[in-house]
Amino acid sequence: MIAKLRKRQQQSRRWRVPFAIFWTIQIILWLVILNYVFGLPITDPIIKLTILVYVVPTTFAFIGLASALLGEVLGNWHGKPETELLLRVIDEIQKKES
Repeated sequence: MIAKLRKRQQQSRRWRVPFAIFWTIQIILWLVILNYVFGLPITDPIIKLTILVYVVPTTFAFIGLASALLGEVLGNWHGKPETELLLRVIDEIQKKES
């Protein structure tokens, strides 16, 4: 169990920069798509309304999801404090027993 915690901590440290870059690119991409949809030169109001009804909520949902995941990556940049404390306490106990 302790080995799994250590492995998870190492994986999160290894993947934090790629995840942060990926989610930032996702947010920018969805904002560009949203900007493109609002700038379409469509004169038919029904087609434009249909596009807005289907694309805008999906775009906002993906922007919100990507923002939440980016916030989690940035919030746990140095690992989860509970896990760090638990591993530190376990290390101290093992040193005292040795």
